[in-house]
Amino acid sequence: MRGLQLVLLVFLLCWERVLSLQCYSCLELENTSQCQPIQCPMSGVCFNSDMTVTLGSGKKVNSQHKGCAPSCEVATKIMRQLSQMTNPESLSQGVLTKFEVQEVTCCEKDLCNGVARMARSSWALAGGLLLSLGPAFLRTLP
Repeated sequence: MRGLQLVLLVFLLCWERVLSLQCYSCLELENTSQCQPIQCPMSGVCFNSDMTVTLGSGKKVNSQHKGCAPSCEVATKIMRQLSQMTNPESLSQGVLTKFEVQEVTCCEKDLCNGVARMARSSWALAGGLLLSLGPAFLRTLP
């Protein structure tokens, strides 16, 4: 009987991890390769927000924010509110002037807001492998 209770306890403790979503989370100006997977505290969506940050010097830098939210509407609302915030101190110091949200995309599978560069690199690897092995295959043909 104790064995059954132990199994039930382990099952219940792990149930939240099974149901909760995993998303990549980071706020990077240009390099999103440092994004880390996180366990979202509730069911919801993963999101990826592309933004343009205008610095005090006038230079524009692309930025991505990845994370999880209860819904896509909430993620979009939060990112839009962020873009409307300005800090007078940062303006006077010439650090940054504004955020512009370009796009917010959402998805509902584990780690679906992943780093695009990783997906592209696997295609590049496959293409490079095909190109390097292509001549060897041609030599084996009669």
